[in-house]
Amino acid sequence: MKITYSAILLFLFLQLPLFSQTTIKGVVTDEDLTALVGANVQWKGTSQGTTTDIDGAFKLMPHPNQDTLLITYVGFQDQAIVLEKEQKDLFIQLKSSVALESFEVRDRSSDNRVSTLSTINVENIGKRELQKAACCNLAEAFETNAAVDISYSDAVTGAKEVKLLGLRGSYTQLLMEKRPIALGAGTPYIYDLYPGTWIEGIQVAKGAASIQSGNSGIAGQINNELAKPWQSDRLFLNLFGSTYGRMEANIHLNQPINDKWSTSLLLHGSGNKNNIDANSDGFLDTPRKEQWNGLYRLFYRGDNLVAQFNAQAIRYEINGGQFDPSLDNPYRIEQAFSRYDLFGKVGYTGFEAPNTSVALIANTTFHRSEDLFGLRSRNANQDYAYIQGLYATEFRRGNFVHGLNLGSSYTYSDLRDEFDGVDYGIKESIGGVYAEYNYFSMCSEKDQFKERFGISLGMRYDYHNVFGHQWSPRVNIKYNFDNKSVIRFIGGKGYRTPYLISENLGILANNGLIEVESDVTQEEAWNFGLNFTKEFTLGSSIISASLDLYRTNFQNKIVLDMEQGHNFFNFYNQKGKSFSNAALAILKIQPVERLEFRFAYKFNDMSIGFEGGNRVPPLFAKHKGLITLEYATPKDRWMFNSHIQIVGRQNFPDCHDGSTVIDFSNHTGSTPAYTLFNLQINHKLKDNFVIYIGGENLTNFTQEAPIIDFENPFGPNFNASQIYAPIMGATGYIGIRWTLLKND
Repeated sequence: MKITYSAILLFLFLQLPLFSQTTIKGVVTDEDLTALVGANVQWKGTSQGTTTDIDGAFKLMPHPNQDTLLITYVGFQDQAIVLEKEQKDLFIQLKSSVALESFEVRDRSSDNRVSTLSTINVENIGKRELQKAACCNLAEAFETNAAVDISYSDAVTGAKEVKLLGLRGSYTQLLMEKRPIALGAGTPYIYDLYPGTWIEGIQVAKGAASIQSGNSGIAGQINNELAKPWQSDRLFLNLFGSTYGRMEANIHLNQPINDKWSTSLLLHGSGNKNNIDANSDGFLDTPRKEQWNGLYRLFYRGDNLVAQFNAQAIRYEINGGQFDPSLDNPYRIEQAFSRYDLFGKVGYTGFEAPNTSVALIANTTFHRSEDLFGLRSRNANQDYAYIQGLYATEFRRGNFVHGLNLGSSYTYSDLRDEFDGVDYGIKESIGGVYAEYNYFSMCSEKDQFKERFGISLGMRYDYHNVFGHQWSPRVNIKYNFDNKSVIRFIGGKGYRTPYLISENLGILANNGLIEVESDVTQEEAWNFGLNFTKEFTLGSSIISASLDLYRTNFQNKIVLDMEQGHNFFNFYNQKGKSFSNAALAILKIQPVERLEFRFAYKFNDMSIGFEGGNRVPPLFAKHKGLITLEYATPKDRWMFNSHIQIVGRQNFPDCHDGSTVIDFSNHTGSTPAYTLFNLQINHKLKDNFVIYIGGENLTNFTQEAPIIDFENPFGPNFNASQIYAPIMGATGYIGIRWTLLKND
């Protein structure tokens, strides 16, 4: 199979000289070089044109009677470009409009927006938004985001988990430039493996989004765009240090070879060697870590052919537990893994029909890890391969656009996940085909219903070697009431393979018994949602409001039952029905230019079919809030960003026997509600040099006595997995972003 992938890629590269050189291509960005997705590029005075893709790139056939391109994007000034003879490669930067007369809810002081041009409910997070917090990795990129939650799995490993619509991160499909990332062995730390400076933008699609990349996105999809060499500075350095000993360095090396070829090398090194035990329980409050990470990228951008090849290598070591040298037999958690990714894309657009393309995406991942939890060992190894073929075309009738996407994919995964002598792995072979139809109008401000209406219909069929046939319908519908308000309906079905140990690594930080019932099968769920977004002005203030309402009905859910006894963890198929309701309300107020307030409230309600009846799962917060205040001076010389997170009460597992020998008082009943306050200040000393300083958890709230029976780590009652709040107190940090050599 690997030989086949290589042969296909080699064949397509060898065909480069054969392709036509007539297509006009380009990239559209904002003033901060963030790609603008969905920008309109048309020949002036005609209906012939296209829109930019997720990279801000476009392809367009020449017009026989017109040489002027008109580029428009809501929230930005229109730009007309007269093409010179034989000019084929364009780089276009749009300037922000003074006022927002647009279809798009775009903040004047931030780079976080929801577009009503999109039928799917997608939130776009730009590079500028990512610079408002420490954002040392992908997990921390969501600290200022209302839709996505970040939580810790246990008090020892430091692993972080992303949640969307109140559901765990395993129900959200994670993509890297539309490529599904291999989950399984690497799931616990997958969000740590992509440094924040590497990321150019993030798209969060809530609910049952597109089925092009697979059917596992029950709660949604998170797609990440990495830095492109032709858009990024040629030499960039980022340094970071925190008060608890975390040090980090990122180096970007980008080199355009000629007008078609470019290459990039992204390097990352980070570590934390301090032994911090502020709560004096004998265990490190944050584990010692060391990561070395490198990504090499090679791009070809011809007139009709585009291609890229990427190779990433990662070495990650994590050590937590007891580090007191006086202990003869300390309890240690030691994790070490190596991960190698080879992935690439090839796309061809030289068809006579405009806006028609074919593409091939391929990926191979090798993951090797060795872990130790006290006296118990875990070895997780995975070989993964993915290939996808895509065909896309669209045609226009006046202002109406009809698009068709067809494709097929094949996934192979061999996961060996052995813990304490038991193999929890699975070997998967999944083949699938899909079709997706899209319709929308380029002029949603008109009065006719068909001008305001947009729809995306998709159907996917997969065959899984273990779980059999899978049908995944998806529908996304939008309607514009006017050019500043939109309502969307989202619905669809998804399936998910459970990786029991990898997705629940926190439960290994104890000495409990794990039991899996013999009939455990895949997870299956329907997801339905409504989104309403409106923008209006009140005096000089620009206000935008949005409301999301989602429900997930599980046909089957794998239940992790922690309430049958202390340190007993039982996995089984749901008993009866399971469902989740999620509501999110966001209000953004921009009273003056460059000043923004954001208020968000989240309500999550979940009922799981446990043995003995339905109940809310433990350590689940129904109520959450977020308040942000952001201000930037002209030209972003100073940027002030603060945000407050409010987390409601949660229930501990009801499994303690009232023993007088062990103190369960800090793990019984419900947790307190708490508030976290973060602050960051960016100062641009020069156009190429930025210093930032900040603090996290400035309220200094920490969970009291997070580890049960920490005095006896090898005893039957030891448990470090009942975590609801930070273990680390107030933390300060400082960093620099230094562009040593700008792009020409």
